[in-house]
Amino acid sequence: MKTVILSLLLLGLAFAASSNFDYYVFSNRWTGTACMGHHDAEADKLPPGAYNFTVHGLWPSQVEGFGPFYCDDSYPFDMSEISDLKGEMQMIWPSLWGSAEGFYRHEWEKHGTCSMPITHDEHGYFKKGLELAKKLKLEQVLFNHGIVPSWNKKYDYFEIESLLQEHTGSKITFTCKTHSGAAYLNEVRVCMDKQFQPMDCPHLQSCYGQVYLPPISC
Repeated sequence: MKTVILSLLLLGLAFAASSNFDYYVFSNRWTGTACMGHHDAEADKLPPGAYNFTVHGLWPSQVEGFGPFYCDDSYPFDMSEISDLKGEMQMIWPSLWGSAEGFYRHEWEKHGTCSMPITHDEHGYFKKGLELAKKLKLEQVLFNHGIVPSWNKKYDYFEIESLLQEHTGSKITFTCKTHSGAAYLNEVRVCMDKQFQPMDCPHLQSCYGQVYLPPISC
């Protein structure tokens, strides 16, 4: 009986620690920018029709400070647990740098284990990320307004910001990369509450001026 009680207490403590976060950051990278100078032989070749905004991660976050990270090492990553999601993962949440298994292991162990009280397990965590990407349809918002991938055309950053924030109904954060003096849209991070509804991001970043949205090149 004492053993059972101790086990339950330890389980409760583990889940309490892993639920110690305030909101999620749902990070989506512009695939064309992410591919620039980074794609390597280990990473999967993206299939036709892959998203222009692909998921980087679904990250439990705190308003104050960083993390949480690596919440429970008793749930190691197992690629077979998400084998039924492989086709969608390659389209929506692919690895662009290194092997897919290594990328997913990193996202699960660093972030997914902290999400278990809500997404429950490895499969639930990755499935939720796919569902959010399909629901948000960030790239379609831009396409509907003539903002499409191009190596040559630059777009007004503030128009992109305005369109996506109006679409989500929340203030979201953006990052850009600079290459040869030009700015490239890099990541769009939508903050979400624990019911996965968009909310204003507590910590905002933004770009400025004219930005490129390059086509997928990997």
